[in-house]
Amino acid sequence: MNATLEIGALEEQYSSALLSYLVGGGEEVLERAYELGRQALGARLGVLELVAMHHRCLLYGLQEKKVTLESNCHIAAAASFLAESLSPFEMAQRGFQETYATLHHVNRSLKQGAKELKRTNSRLERAIKEHKRAEEQVRKLNEELEQRAIELSDLNKEMEAFNYSVSHDLRAPLRTLDGFSLALLEDYGDILDDKGKDFLSRIRAGSQRMAQLIDDLLTLSRLGREDMTVSEVNLSLLAKSVADDLRRSEPERNVVFQFPAEITAMGDASLLRIVLVNLIGNAWKFSSKRAVAHIEFGTYLQDGRKVYFVKDDGAGFDMRYSAKLFGAFQRLHGSTEFPGTGIGLATVQRIIHRHGGQVFATSAVNEGATFTFTLGKE
Repeated sequence: MNATLEIGALEEQYSSALLSYLVGGGEEVLERAYELGRQALGARLGVLELVAMHHRCLLYGLQEKKVTLESNCHIAAAASFLAESLSPFEMAQRGFQETYATLHHVNRSLKQGAKELKRTNSRLERAIKEHKRAEEQVRKLNEELEQRAIELSDLNKEMEAFNYSVSHDLRAPLRTLDGFSLALLEDYGDILDDKGKDFLSRIRAGSQRMAQLIDDLLTLSRLGREDMTVSEVNLSLLAKSVADDLRRSEPERNVVFQFPAEITAMGDASLLRIVLVNLIGNAWKFSSKRAVAHIEFGTYLQDGRKVYFVKDDGAGFDMRYSAKLFGAFQRLHGSTEFPGTGIGLATVQRIIHRHGGQVFATSAVNEGATFTFTLGKE
């Protein structure tokens, strides 16, 4: 048998015999103590080790309340049991004295331990009260969150209804304005002077710009509510697709695109496409006055984190006004110089924030612009 297991079994037998003796066992139990002493000797335990085992067994009985120390007779009985156990070592008298002294110390330790236990129980009671108070606070917070979730759901429904109204009710008169303006130009153009035609063209341009503004606002409002589907996205393919669409829209433009073959990221593919549509679209738009424009999309590492960028050599902007860039309806160029609704970069920022990232811009007037963004914990 393994020595540790043998001593463990011996300690279990010793504890059982000791407790039996302390609650009224007779001489036969003391004889059993003698046998256990012999077993301890056979297991190569020393006197102090046997005393320590006796100590542990007695403490177990006290802790489990199988015996008490209401009077010294229990201590003496325990000492007698130990003396009998030590007799095989031919040290009964000395063992008794050592054990008695040990038990006396144990008694004092138990009293001190009882005081410590009382203090610990007091601290535990306070901790339980604090825990209950915290649970009550959490319960109240959960109730408030549930109520706010209901209110948010109602607000989302109202927003959906509002968006529906904007999408349908506001677009209808715009289509009417644009349609009748076009009809006037086509059917009565021969009797209108140049000023009248210019007025109608401005009406059409304004109605079309308003329609585009409504579309951009609806897109911006939906971004915070739609669920995201995160997967690995090939940004290089998305960027190439955006560039191809721009080339088809203005085939006469001479623009050199520089896109690495494999740039991937974890995110929502449809939302990240909107980011690239706006950033590459801006680079295309603000480099339109270049005979040959250059647009670059790529990545680099900064402090161990991947940073994505879109860079152009276009009109650029004054960095003193960079704080306005990502606000809705904020423009740093006139609409006659460069068309747009001023919502694209606000849309980009909202998408990047939903991905747990940040977006920044650096530029100088007539020296192009660079937009950088991060995604999540990449």
